[in-house]
Amino acid sequence: VMAIILAIGNIHAQEPGPARTRLELFSEGLESLHAWFSQTITSQDGRVESEGAGQVWLSRPALFRWVYEGEFPELIVADGERVWLYDEVLEQVTVKPQSDLVDDSPLMLLT
Repeated sequence: VMAIILAIGNIHAQEPGPARTRLELFSEGLESLHAWFSQTITSQDGRVESEGAGQVWLSRPALFRWVYEGEFPELIVADGERVWLYDEVLEQVTVKPQSDLVDDSPLMLLT
């Protein structure tokens, strides 16, 4: 599932394309989701530059928790009104209104 989300990238609201349509069809009727994901960043010559992994939990409407364990660990939690971003390296929390997030991002389309 996360591979689908990450492969889609940013989706633009002006003209829904096939990727957005596929994501909307996939998420139709979706109430909750839990998935593990991994990420490997490689250089052009195939060298592994960094690796990370994590988990994501989604629950409609508008709730999610994203845990990333890698070089720069993060915890992102949304309660439908606010989003908390905890940067473990900086030991810093940023809180933003959830309404400030882009509504047509893959993550927000799923929640």
